[in-house]
Amino acid sequence: ELFTMLEAQEVDFEFICIAADEVAKKYLRRKALGNMTIPQVYVDGELRGFYDDAFKANEADELYEWLGLDEEPVDY
Repeated sequence: ELFTMLEAQEVDFEFICIAADEVAKKYLRRKALGNMTIPQVYVDGELRGFYDDAFKANEADELYEWLGLDEEPVDY
């Protein structure tokens, strides 16, 4: 259902299966402070939240904002 929602909103994403990728699993544990609730949503390597958060943002028509896709890129 998360994939369908992201595709409908034309959001590019990458699916990473943590069952098959031990490095990804360790990363997820560290970034989510041990919370192994899946799916988790990351943007540029930072945890944005979980499925329920994405669903609520989409229902409120605020998915782009929640993902931070409405922000201008920062030049350093």
